[in-house]
Amino acid sequence: MRKQGMVSLWLNSDVSNACCCRSEIVRWVLESLRPFDVVKDRGFQSLMKTGRPEYYLPSPLTVSCDVRLVFARTRKHVAKMLQVSLYYIKYTRINQNIPQI
Repeated sequence: MRKQGMVSLWLNSDVSNACCCRSEIVRWVLESLRPFDVVKDRGFQSLMKTGRPEYYLPSPLTVSCDVRLVFARTRKHVAKMLQVSLYYIKYTRINQNIPQI
């Protein structure tokens, strides 16, 4: 029973590491303006797997899908922030026009 729990814990940590790795690679690709195919580069793979040969590396297709997802979420977030800003600007202008009693 105890081994079974340890195996499931190990599998959960692998999934967590894969998600973390994917997000960090996507962040690096976006910030440094790298092509999605950089994950196929032999030197990149060697560098990433140094000391950890089991290290998860996503495919270029996965990276491109993740980048699109990040872009869509960021665009929605920025649009929401702009709407809130416009609301406050309108609200303060309306309140400034009301005479003080």
